[in-house]
Amino acid sequence: AALVISGGGTIIRESSLLNIPSLEFFPGETPPQDLFLIENGFSLEHIKENEEIIKRSIEILKNGPTSSRFNLSYREKISQFENPIDICFNYVEEKLKKR
Repeated sequence: AALVISGGGTIIRESSLLNIPSLEFFPGETPPQDLFLIENGFSLEHIKENEEIIKRSIEILKNGPTSSRFNLSYREKISQFENPIDICFNYVEEKLKKR
C-alpha cells in the first residue's frame, strides 16, 4: 500500500510497523501505543480534522514511496524492543511464584 488511512486500532499500528505511511483519524486522544510508535520514528500520524487528512494524504501520495521505504530499517527498530511474549511470560511466572 502507498498509504493507510483508518479510524485507528490494529491496522494502523501494523501498517506503520511495516513502514507504510499511516494516518489515524478519530476525535479522541492518541492512544499510548500509537504515541510509542510515533516517538520511535514509525510512520504514523493522528489527525482529527477531515481537511487535514485530505491535505496530508495528497502530500504523501504525491511524493510516492521512496526506495528507502522498503529497506529493513523497520525490522531493526522492532528488534530493539523487548519481546512482548517474554514480558507476559515473566509476569505470569512471577505471579505464580508468589502463590
